[in-house]
Amino acid sequence: MKKTNIAQNIRNQRILKGLSQEKLAELAQISLRTVQRIENNETEPRGHSLLQIATVLNTTPEHLHASITHQGAVSVNQNDRIYLTFLSLSALSFFIFPMLGILIPFVLWMIKIGQIKNIARIAKRLILFEVICCVALYLIILAKIMHWPLPGNMFVFVAVVYVFNLMFILTTALINWRTQNFFRFRKITE
Repeated sequence: MKKTNIAQNIRNQRILKGLSQEKLAELAQISLRTVQRIENNETEPRGHSLLQIATVLNTTPEHLHASITHQGAVSVNQNDRIYLTFLSLSALSFFIFPMLGILIPFVLWMIKIGQIKNIARIAKRLILFEVICCVALYLIILAKIMHWPLPGNMFVFVAVVYVFNLMFILTTALINWRTQNFFRFRKITE
């Protein structure tokens, strides 16, 4: 049988997540014996099993097939975390000109597309949020130009959009700095 690092990677990721073999098997909806055989390198997970394990471990099948570092743990590149944090903080350009909050994160995403784990998920959600903020801001401005009645002061609405945007950007950047799995949602199993 071809020797790969997938057994060690799955074991390391499981331990990093604080899961027992039993809990991994339960969450992945596979048998405990299957998890044991995979981690002992007696069999290699394929298809559905690999996808279920990757989902529970908040990673991708490709990442599980990746090489391991000399310490034996799956590498979480510090430069990738810095780049993801920078990507999140780049949305602060919204304060200079609102469309820059969309354009700059998009360009940074395209530069590293496919090279950093979870970059697509993080960038898509960040850009979507920035689009929503831009639309809200431009609707407020349009309402003022068209003399539509706004309840209260227009500057209060603009300030709320900016504050909400700032809180989202800083929260996203902080969480990206700590972990790459901010936008990974677990499938809840019963």
